[in-house]
Amino acid sequence: MKYIYLFFIGCLISCDTKIKPLDSCNVDFGIKTEKLYIGDEFLEEVSEYHELKEFDRKGNILKVFKTEEKKTVNYIYKANKLQYMITSVPNSHNKVQLEEEIEYTIDTVFITKRDDRGRVLEAIHTRDKKIKYEFVACEKESYEMFISGKKTVFSEVFKKEGVPILGNTVIYGNDDEEEISYSINFKNYQYDDNGHWIKRTLVLDNKESYTEFRILTYY
Repeated sequence: MKYIYLFFIGCLISCDTKIKPLDSCNVDFGIKTEKLYIGDEFLEEVSEYHELKEFDRKGNILKVFKTEEKKTVNYIYKANKLQYMITSVPNSHNKVQLEEEIEYTIDTVFITKRDDRGRVLEAIHTRDKKIKYEFVACEKESYEMFISGKKTVFSEVFKKEGVPILGNTVIYGNDDEEEISYSINFKNYQYDDNGHWIKRTLVLDNKESYTEFRILTYY
């Protein structure tokens, strides 16, 4: 599962009824916060959320916090266009360590190209990384990552009505490393009354599967 995120229950009634989002190119519109859980089908073994996202009223992502890594990403906008992202990751962390004792590594990713919808086409990382994005309408998106000019990752996601249905990733090895490739199928979506998914199943190449849940709050 460690490779999966190279790539993203608050429902009381009508969980199985799909209401099509207003804009399949902006399926997060209206969401204020999202808590993502990963576990078995009934969420019985999950006590802590995997990821927390915050959005503005237009559906732009403002902040992501990944629980396991204690990693925070802040998204900075100007005139509704993403300008850069600031990532903060603790160099080390344990539960008995005081917050003021934790040292962080701070990185910045600058957006250098966008399409006419404002979607990011190219981003430059402070650690000699470049990421290139490509979109086919709102049905497919892909990215390539380069480090010191060498391609290290290619990933693509195929979508239907705004949600992923298939993801493919290739991680290119160095001279002494093998290339890694894998696919993920996204199935069994369930939606809330606002048309946002709240539950789905991910199936890996080896047929292993797990369930993702989202608890959403709205503006």
